[in-house]
Parts: sequence; structure tokens; C-alpha cells
Amino acid sequence: MNKSPLISVLMPTFNAAKYLKKSIDSILNQTFKDFEFIIINDGSEDESVNVIKRFSDSRIKFIDGEQNLGLICRLNQGLEIAKGKYLIRMDADDISNQYRFERQLSFMEKNKEISICGSWAKVIGNRNFKNKPPINDTDIKLKLIEKCVPIHATTIIRKSIFIENQVSYNSAFKHAEDYKLWIDFASNVKFSNLSQFLYIIRSHENNVSKKFQNVQRKNTKYLRIEYLKKIFQNQLPKRQVELLLHIIDEKEFHSIEDFFYCIELIRYIDKIENFNIVSTNAFKSFIKFKFWLSLTSSYKIGKEIYMASRDDLKFLDIGLYNRFKFYLKASFSNLL
Repeated sequence: MNKSPLISVLMPTFNAAKYLKKSIDSILNQTFKDFEFIIINDGSEDESVNVIKRFSDSRIKFIDGEQNLGLICRLNQGLEIAKGKYLIRMDADDISNQYRFERQLSFMEKNKEISICGSWAKVIGNRNFKNKPPINDTDIKLKLIEKCVPIHATTIIRKSIFIENQVSYNSAFKHAEDYKLWIDFASNVKFSNLSQFLYIIRSHENNVSKKFQNVQRKNTKYLRIEYLKKIFQNQLPKRQVELLLHIIDEKEFHSIEDFFYCIELIRYIDKIENFNIVSTNAFKSFIKFKFWLSLTSSYKIGKEIYMASRDDLKFLDIGLYNRFKFYLKASFSNLL
């Protein structure tokens, strides 16, 4: 009887022939060897199938899907056939560091309380930068209010949590399925990120974030609102949730009325004893800090805000120096 591999690597591919060989090589050359590599062709029209078939490694389990059913369908297909204790995601145009499996697996085996672990990543191609998401569970769950973290393709996941939480990739959230997945898990599992660059992301013209930007933005905004509702256990009205997003996105205030409405909202939040998912104290500090950043961008009405609400600014606990600095900037802005 064949022993099940410890890791199942899940990589759907669609028209990625240009980058596919390097991507596959980066998996097969891992220092940790006990894995199955599930590659699912999603109806590619380029040379992807021929590239894959040139590899003869027995760890590759190739599924040649003739129809283009989409990433979400193929991810769920992979989940159903994966035999490993852990799932590792891989995108067909990216590269994994050769020590990725070894280091992520070692971390997961030593930290049983963590269910999902990503890593830092380097972005190359059309853009070049380093993506360093938060490390610990508390900071990750706060950052999740703003964006999708951990980076999906960098993650190792305990397969058991899909069954325990009755969760899979949700087809209703096209091009934001990873964000939805993390939100579905956030109430019941702990996240982490390794502060090591174990993954390389290629930035090019066919990235989902470029080709399907409008759909992704629409679904992402919806999910951010859903996540905030979960944090408040659906006790915050929609108008206030949207206002909270305005603060979190550090947008300026256009009227003194908006400012005072937000102050009342933050006072209300400050009285809440417990939040769902996130650390209560960390969340309150996060919201106050974001409010301050919104305030400092509101120079057009900054002096008016300052003169009308010095006691409210004290409530934000931003310090006398920052309040004075804001007043000077606001005053200077009004002179321009």
C-alpha cells in the first residue's frame, strides 16, 4: 500500500507556457522531497500541455482539463484529489525558493496552533518590489480588513481545516476567491507568515489583478464589508461600516459634519468590550490610528476641525506634538 505524501502541491494552469518550465522546476528541485505535485490544465490554448508532458517525475499528477472552467473550479478539483496532510499553493507563472517546503513544513510541525502559513515574496517583471505582509495572527487579521493576506500562492495549509470548517473556494467571488477563503477561515483558525522571501511573483500584462481589475475590486470591496460585519457580529449598520472603510482607507474628510460623525463612531467602537476575530485592543488602536491618518489628509477643512474639536483630538491619544503639527499644517494649507 502506497504511503500518502505529506504535502500536496496544487497548481492549476491556463496559458502559462512561457513561464511554466521554471515554475515546475522550482517545485521539483525542492530540498524537501515527500510531496505530490497536482498540475491541472484548465483548457490551455498554448504549449502548456506539451511543456508539462516533457517532465517524467513520478510525483507529478497531471490532469488535462480540455475545457476552461476557471481557477476556482480547478482549485476545488485539486482539493478533492489531494492526499497530503498539507496543501501548498503554487501559481504557474511564479517561482518557489528551493527551501520553501522545508522551512514552511518545519514551522507548521512545530506550531500546531497555526493552520495557514505564508511567506514574504519578491515581485519581478513589470514591477519590482518586496511584499512583506505581517507575521503574526493578530496583525494579519487586522491587515485582512484592508487587503488579502497572506499572499495566497505563498501558503501552506493544513488540509483538515477545509473539512472541519466545511469550506472550499467560493465561485461567487471570482478573482477574489483567496480573500473570501481567508475570511471564511478567520473566525476559527490562526494565520502566520514567515519573514523569509520564499516565493517570487511575476508581474506581467496577463496577471489577474490587471486583466480583471474591475471585477476584483468590486468583489474585494464587498468582502471587506463582509469581514467588518463579522468583526462587529453584524451589529454595525451598513452606513457605519462604509464610513469605517472610509477611515481605514485614510480618505480625507470633506466636511466638518463627516468628521464629527466619524468621531461618534469611534467613541461607540471604543465602548465595545469584545470584537469577533480580531484583538479588541489592537482593533481599537488600529481604527484610531487610521482616523488620524484620514484627519492629516483633510487639510482643506483641517483648521476648522482643529478649532472645533480639540477635546476630540485628545480622545484619539495622538499626543500634543502631533496635534500641534496638524494645526500648523492645516493653518498653512488655508493660506495657500
